[in-house]
Amino acid sequence: MGKECKGERKISGSGIFQLCMRYYSQEVVAAPHVLFLMMISIVIRGALYKMVSDIIFELEEYGNLLDAVVRIFFYRISIMMIEGTTDILFESSIGQFQMKASIRAIMNIIYNEKPGRFDMSSGKSQYSISKGVEGLSKMVKIVFMDIIGRLFYIGMDLYRIHIRYGMLYLGICLGLLAVGLVIHIKGTFAILKCRQELNDAKTQMDKKVYEILLNYETIKAYQTETQETFNFKERINPWRAAFVHMKRVLTIIETVHNLLFRTSMFVIAVILCKYGNGDGIQLRNMYSLIADYDKSVENTSKIYGKLRVAMLNGLMAIRYLEEDRVSDNEEHYDVDYFHDNLEFKNMSIVVNDSVVINKLNFMIKKGDKIVVHGRNGAGKSILFRLILRLMSPMEGGIFIDGLPISKIKMKSYRSLISYIPQRADLFDDTVYNNLRYGNEKSYSEIIEECRRLNIHKEILKLSSGYNTVVGERGELISGGLRQKVYCARAMLKDSFIYLFDEPISSLDSSSATLLIDIILSPKFSHKTFLVICNNPNIIEKFPKSLHLD
Repeated sequence: MGKECKGERKISGSGIFQLCMRYYSQEVVAAPHVLFLMMISIVIRGALYKMVSDIIFELEEYGNLLDAVVRIFFYRISIMMIEGTTDILFESSIGQFQMKASIRAIMNIIYNEKPGRFDMSSGKSQYSISKGVEGLSKMVKIVFMDIIGRLFYIGMDLYRIHIRYGMLYLGICLGLLAVGLVIHIKGTFAILKCRQELNDAKTQMDKKVYEILLNYETIKAYQTETQETFNFKERINPWRAAFVHMKRVLTIIETVHNLLFRTSMFVIAVILCKYGNGDGIQLRNMYSLIADYDKSVENTSKIYGKLRVAMLNGLMAIRYLEEDRVSDNEEHYDVDYFHDNLEFKNMSIVVNDSVVINKLNFMIKKGDKIVVHGRNGAGKSILFRLILRLMSPMEGGIFIDGLPISKIKMKSYRSLISYIPQRADLFDDTVYNNLRYGNEKSYSEIIEECRRLNIHKEILKLSSGYNTVVGERGELISGGLRQKVYCARAMLKDSFIYLFDEPISSLDSSSATLLIDIILSPKFSHKTFLVICNNPNIIEKFPKSLHLD
């Protein structure tokens, strides 16, 4: 088994497992000891199960049935205690593994400095980490709890069959094992294909549900409920067809398996009755033993499918866990001040095979207040991403006080900049914690800044004032207040350079005018501002402009 992603190396099934075990041993304290205890537990439980089975099969030979009952009770309680203890220990290690692997993946994303390496605009990365780490955890569980345990119990069943009925019956059971494994392994490929079709269809169905919910008001306004219901039914049909197909395949595999073992049990019983010395008790015990063996083979065979699914899911997380964090070059410069100018020299950037910015030459002096304007798609937001070093130019470069920004330590460089992105999403936390994010300002300084931006009273009107939780992305407060909180946070950082991307898009005219007046006020005369805005009235207020087209 292997998977090849665009621009990434191919990883085989054994490679995925090796990486999984490497992560597990790195992230879990005393991982080898935990796995060793699991092995010991499986052996002890298997031995106890055998003792219970032997007693049950030989009850007729026991002179003291009470002694047999006591032994069975003691062995089963022992099995339960060992199983419970080791399960708690192992599940705790799995929980620790999932937690630390998730943290590692998130840190690799946060510290990543390779533009475009991860998809940040959708839920793909979140899903890949969540589902992928879960898949890696399941791989460990399947290998060390299911596969090893099941193989051990199959070995015990075969040993009992050999001891009680001889080589002929052992050979038949080994043949059943081989055929059963082939049936389920072949069936696994068909099931995985069906599952992929089902997942693809479900993804399309879920996307339509999300689209309907997102456009609820539009649907009501245009009275297109009937049309959207029809469209949703069209998305459900492929999912239903894929679901029925998968259930059909599962039923066929199960039927073939059951037919194989039922026929084999019949043949073994006929042989035992015709050529053996078996009586009714021996025949009953044989049926019970083969039934246990049947269940063991079926469960073991199904593990392969579970393991493949876990591997495919685990592969999604590997690219995040394997990502190398880019650290600052020790030879790069430290800067703690913006002295003179920020300059673009022959800078070009290509996005999706289209030239967005072509040979830009522009100098920004310390203290400049510049409005950046131009048509949609002209590269205004991309310009800010280039300044922040979230992207790299294809040609030319950006220089600060004569130094290429690529030669400055990242942490040192970004400490000079405050940034408001075009989409001002807040953290799901209190207003106060969102304001304090990324700065060390005191409570009184935060209040003072909010008063200056005229949002203090607006915040106090919230249910819990500054302690009001704003919800996911800040959706529990108005869009205008959300943008004002973002502006206040940027001002509180007290940087040398401010990059504001459409900071007034959600503000009323008076609030927008107030913000621009503050930016242009003498208080910030020594600060450098670049503001993206296409409002002609605002553009006129700025002493300097940069037009991108």
